[in-house]
Amino acid sequence: MSSTTAPPDRRPRAARRALDDLLTPLADGPAEAAFWQRHTRTGVVLTLVCVVLVLLRAWTGQPHPHRAGLSAVALVMAAGVGPLLLVPAGRLAGSRAGRSFFVTWNLVSLAAVELCVVLDGAAHASGDSPLRLLHLLSVVFLAAAYPPVSVGALGVLALCLDTATALLLGVPTERVVITQGVLATTVLVATWSAAARHELRDQQRATARRLEVLADTDPLTGCLNRRAFLRRLRQSPPRPEPSPCLHLVDLDGFKAVNDTAGHAAGDELLVRVAEALQRAAGAGGTVARLGGDEFAVFHGAEDPGALAESVRAQVAAAGAAHGVTASVGSTPLRAGEDPVDALRRADVAMYAAKERGGDSVVGEGVGEGVGEGVGEGAGEGADAPAGPPRSRCAVRRARRERDARPAGSAP
Repeated sequence: MSSTTAPPDRRPRAARRALDDLLTPLADGPAEAAFWQRHTRTGVVLTLVCVVLVLLRAWTGQPHPHRAGLSAVALVMAAGVGPLLLVPAGRLAGSRAGRSFFVTWNLVSLAAVELCVVLDGAAHASGDSPLRLLHLLSVVFLAAAYPPVSVGALGVLALCLDTATALLLGVPTERVVITQGVLATTVLVATWSAAARHELRDQQRATARRLEVLADTDPLTGCLNRRAFLRRLRQSPPRPEPSPCLHLVDLDGFKAVNDTAGHAAGDELLVRVAEALQRAAGAGGTVARLGGDEFAVFHGAEDPGALAESVRAQVAAAGAAHGVTASVGSTPLRAGEDPVDALRRADVAMYAAKERGGDSVVGEGVGEGVGEGVGEGAGEGADAPAGPPRSRCAVRRARRERDARPAGSAP
C-alpha cells in the first residue's frame, strides 16, 4: 500500500520570508496598530521637514531659476500629507490594503523628491543637487518599520532613479560614485536592520502565542483551563433553541487511584479521561479541565441527554481498569446568562449525581440516568424518595470517604 506525502518546501528561507512579508498584514494586534499610527505621524513630520528644506533651497542664496517650480512641488507635498493625519493608519496596517497604502505613499514621496532634484540640478552647471540627500531620510524612515523586502525594493528603486537622474543631468562621475555609494550602503544597512528587526518581531509573536496557549490550557491534559473555558462560554454566540448544554463531570473513585497506584497512574488516567471526553464531545464541543478530577463539556447538541450519557459511558470505559466512573451534572446555558451561574447549577446537579452513588447523570433536560456500574445500594438510593438536600460540605465529606475506599470494596 503506497502512501503519498507532501513534497518538502524547497524554497530558500529568504524566499519564504519574502513571500510572508508580502502576504501578511503589517500589524498584528493593537500594540502594532498603535505603532503604525505613530509611524504615520512621524512620516508626516519628516515630509514637512523635506518641504522646509526644499523651500530653503529655493529661497535662500542666489535667485533660483526654478524657484516657482520648487515651491509648487513643496506646497503640494505639504498639502498632501495633511490629510494623512486623519487616516486610520493603525487599522489600515492590520489589513491587506495597508501595505498598498504605505507603499503608494512612499512612491509618491520618492517621485516628488526626485522632481525637486531635477529642478534644482538643472539650475547648476554641475547638475548636482544637495536635495539628493533627502533619499537618505526616506530609506531610514523605511527601515524603522517596513518589512525588509519593502525596504530593499524601495531603496533600490530610489538608488536606480537617482543614478539615472544624475547621469542625465551630467553630474561628474566621481560625485555620482561617491553619493550613490553612500546611498547604496545606506540601503544595504537599512535592509539588514529591517530583517533583524522583523526576525525579532516574529520571535516575540511566537513567544506571545506560546504564552497565550500556556495561559489557556491545562498542562497535563491539553484541555482548556477554567479561565479560558469561562471566556469561551461568554464569547459563545447566542443560539436558537435548544440552548447549548453544559455538562460538569467529576470522577468517582479517583483519589483511591492516586493512593494505591501512585500519582503517575492518576495523571495517566486524567489524560485518558480527557481524550474520552474529546471523543464524546466531537468536533463541535469544548472540553475543559476545571481542576483536580473535575472536567466540563460544552456542546450545542440537539439531544443533550444522549451526549451526557455518552460522556458518562466514555469515562467509565476509560477508567474501567481502576473502577473509576463519572458523575455528570448537566444544565442548559441560556442566552445572556452568566456562565458562572450555569456552572453553579451544573455543580448542584453533579453533586446530586454523587449522592446517587456516582456513575450517573442528573440535570435539566437530560433525564436522570444511572449507569450499570453503580452498586446496588446506589440504585436503591436513586429510586428512593428524595429527602431534604444535604449541604455541599456534607456531600463533599461523603464523597471523600467514598473515593478513599479502593474500587470494589464494600462501604
